[in-house]
This record gives sequence, structure tokens and C-alpha cells, in this order.
Amino acid sequence: MSYPKNTLRFLLLIVSVAILTTGCSQTKDTKTASTPQIGILDMNKAIKAHPRYGEVAKLEQQANALVAKANAQANAAVRSQSSAGAVMPDMATITSGINTALEQEFNARMADKHTQLTAGLKAKAEQLHSSLSAELQAYGAELDKTYQPRVFNIQLQLKTVQLSKEEMASLQSELESLQNERGSKLAAKDQELKQRMDREMAPEQAAIEQQLATYAEQLHAELAQKGAQQTNEIASRNQQQALAASQPVLTGNSELEQQVAAKQSEIAMLQQLIVDDIRNKAGKIAVERGLEAIMLKVKVNANAVDITGEVISQFSAPNIRLQ
Repeated sequence: MSYPKNTLRFLLLIVSVAILTTGCSQTKDTKTASTPQIGILDMNKAIKAHPRYGEVAKLEQQANALVAKANAQANAAVRSQSSAGAVMPDMATITSGINTALEQEFNARMADKHTQLTAGLKAKAEQLHSSLSAELQAYGAELDKTYQPRVFNIQLQLKTVQLSKEEMASLQSELESLQNERGSKLAAKDQELKQRMDREMAPEQAAIEQQLATYAEQLHAELAQKGAQQTNEIASRNQQQALAASQPVLTGNSELEQQVAAKQSEIAMLQQLIVDDIRNKAGKIAVERGLEAIMLKVKVNANAVDITGEVISQFSAPNIRLQ
């Protein structure tokens, strides 16, 4: 007969507080946009830091000793159970996988939303760019009416008239000056048109950025809830499997069976008291800090705040007692 460790029995209790509190911030009427609205609690860490966690291990050892004694007295062989020997999935690994999938979904949906919102903006930008390019080309044509005759006249003199070196140098300098002057005016016009395009596109660009920011916040909240639900479902299945695998195999010794049952009841009560103590402290912190919800560690919401340390700092051994 064997008695597996009862650590996995905390899973049922942890699942029940995956979202410890919702709407805790209803007593807070005002809150800045940068204040985190979601709290994160590392339940495993909080349980292990609880001053009465050591008592659970001692009770488990006592329960195991009782089962071992029953086995020895009955001289019964330990029954092999495939389910008992199965390795339960590690919740940290499972949570990491869920987070990775949620991050990929977030990025994909944000990319789709960006494409959707910017489609119309891109069309308008192309239309405006085409119009301004035509205006720049027309401006260049007007400049040519002023500068081309003068440039052509100088070029003709340089090619046909017998000039001294000084005269040739003077005409060449004048030609370069005219060309530079035309180029500067054309560049200034180009810069003016670009600034006009930026001004005309700015309001719509700002509106799209605001829509994307709002959508990102909504998507964070949606995926955080989805991640918590998936984690709870997996933890519940694991807990059910753990309970099935951890049932002791007794040999008919009614007195020892009663002792084991009593010890298991004592363990369950202590586990519940520890989780209730953590739940109460976390709920108090949530109200004080104006948090809307407290969840297990699901890394999706960028505005979440970890309150694990605050909960642990409030532990006191005399706070809870077995009834």
C-alpha cells in the first residue's frame, strides 16, 4: 500500500481562486489610465510561504506512516496502478505554452486590425501623393519658362561665341548660379508639399493609432480571461487525475482506515484554511489598490501588477486555526 504526496491536492483549491476577485475596484470611483487594473498572484509561491504550510507536510508524513503500518500488518502487496505512476503535467510548462499561444494570437489579430484600419488611409495617401506630385511637376514647368531661355542663351554663347577665358568663366558661373537657383526653388516646393501631405494625413493617422490602442487593451483583457479559463480547465483535469491516483489502498483494517481518513480530513481542512487566508488577504489588497481582478500568473496583460509579495508580507501564524 502506498500514499502519494498530497501536494497536488492544492490544485483544486488553487483552481477555485484562479480569479480571486472580480469588480474589487468598484469602490474606487477614479483611477488614472496608467494604474494597473489586474492583479497577479503566484499561488504556489504564496502557499509555500504560508507559516502553516510546514504543518501540511508533517500531516502528510503521518498519513503515509499510517498507511505503511496497515500494509505491514496485512502483509499485502502494493497494488500497481498505471494511473498512480503517471507523471502529472507540470503547470508551469502548461502555463508557458498557453502564454506563447496567446501572444501569437495577440500579434496576429493586431496585425489584421492594423491592415484593416490602414487600408483606407493608404489609398488616401496614394491619391494625395499623386496630386501633389502633379503640382510639383507643374511648378517645375513654370520654373522652366523663367530659367530655360536664360540657360539656353548662356549655353549658346559658350558654344558659338569666341570668348576670352575670363568671359567664359563668367558665363559658366552665371549658368551654374541659374541652375542652382532653379534647383533650390524646386527643392523648397517639394518640401512644402511634403509638409502639406503630413498635415492632411495627421488627423486620420492619429485616429487609427487611437483605435489600435483601444483594440489592444480590449484584446489584452479578452486573452487574459481566455488564458485563465484554459489554465483552470487543465488544472481541474489534473486535480481529478491526482485524486484518483492518490486514493490509498487499505487492507481491511477498519481502525487504521479510520485513522487515515481522519488524517486526510485534517490535511484537507488545513489546506483549505491556508488558501482561504491567502484569498482574504489578496481580496483586501485588491480593494485597497483598486484592482478589478486577481488572477494566477498568466502573462498577457501588460498593465497587471504582481501582489504576491504583499500577500506574503501579511502572513502571521496565529491568523488561522483548525476548528
